Amino acid sequence: MKMLLALLLALQDAPPYRATMTIERHSKREDRVGVETGDLLVKPGEALLFQSRLQKVAIKDGRAFERKGSERKVVAWDLSKPENFQPLDLWRLDSRAILERFREIVDRSAEPRELPPAVLDGEGKPRPPVAVSPSPGSLARADGVDRAEGCMRVILVPRDARLRSRITSIRLSVDRATNRILRAVVDSPSQVLTLTLGDCPEAAPPEDAAFDWDFSTLKVEDR
Repeated sequence: MKMLLALLLALQDAPPYRATMTIERHSKREDRVGVETGDLLVKPGEALLFQSRLQKVAIKDGRAFERKGSERKVVAWDLSKPENFQPLDLWRLDSRAILERFREIVDRSAEPRELPPAVLDGEGKPRPPVAVSPSPGSLARADGVDRAEGCMRVILVPRDARLRSRITSIRLSVDRATNRILRAVVDSPSQVLTLTLGDCPEAAPPEDAAFDWDFSTLKVEDR
């Protein structure tokens, strides 16, 4: 139950890595799904870059920059505003930062567990089963086994009302073997956004310069 907490607490000390990322957008108003796959570069705790044919997103220094296609402008999101949270940032943030924005919920109660036979009360009698609760600071409040074999599921709900107007909930699928977030399903009033982490090539990690983005020839629109 402490697996995800250990993963996220270790993020800031983890080395940079690159992987593929697939993003699926299902509009609730239309019967269609848009799919894009791109390259994800992560410097845990510091910076993130996602590039595909349809968009480019960079997150660093408290801001998220997004350029769609070949547009001549870049939208800059101030991440100090809770409503500007970017789902891709789940792969950069540590557990404390995530818990500042979200609370965990469960959709089922954990079954009481029997105590070891050696645990007795003051009269020398066995103690009754006890309910097991995760640490209040843990993100590992799993509500069951995910449909993806070998994964556990964690449901997050935004704390801020402004963010809840954009994101109703997020379901994380976490691989039990590697402690890596494999999928995030982001539900909002208008669409369902599914982010799936793909292969992590055995290549050299990205250098710091890879996260630098020159905006000198583009118009930056602040949000």
